[in-house]
Amino acid sequence: MADRRGISGRALARLDNTLGVPTFILNKDISGAGTTTVVIDAPFKFRVLDAWSIGTSGDGGTWNVQDGDANVIVTAVTQAASDTDVDRAVEINDAHYDINKGEDLGILSVGGSLSCTVFILCARV
Repeated sequence: MADRRGISGRALARLDNTLGVPTFILNKDISGAGTTTVVIDAPFKFRVLDAWSIGTSGDGGTWNVQDGDANVIVTAVTQAASDTDVDRAVEINDAHYDINKGEDLGILSVGGSLSCTVFILCARV
């Protein structure tokens, strides 16, 4: 509960509170031709809220975010063939956006010589 010292971190620890919730950002560098899967092992249960990428070369391609069962959470995002370009998710599948503790979260990149950093905005649930 809040008092004159402010709101405690414990009160903000989950999405189901009414005071707001701190978020965190996962990021992974993606590079190379063909199909690459980057897997992040969840240290606790969290929800995927947004995802975007920043190009790090003039090579383009597509990427998406999947859960450990290969269910697509963020549909294919096309990273433009332009260094410093920012591309953002336009759809997030709410049937699969919760990742349980110990579950995998994957970034699947396809095509070209995609070179970018993918950022995933999350909140603990």
